[in-house]
Amino acid sequence: MAARLGDDHGAYSFRTWEASWTAKSPGRYSLAVRATDEKGNTQPDEPIWNPGGYLWNRIERQQIVVGNAS
Repeated sequence: MAARLGDDHGAYSFRTWEASWTAKSPGRYSLAVRATDEKGNTQPDEPIWNPGGYLWNRIERQQIVVGNAS
């Protein structure tokens, strides 16, 4: 799904985003986010290390629990 982007602070800066999502039922989920640039290039699933040390270029994933955490 597309996300709503926050303010653009220029080239190479981080950019916030938000998207609404509703779980269909309680459970464990993995949410993933991937950027696409103006030329249609998308972040890969495998990490590509940036020798400058500015993190890496890959899909980010976050594990979440909906409902009871136990």
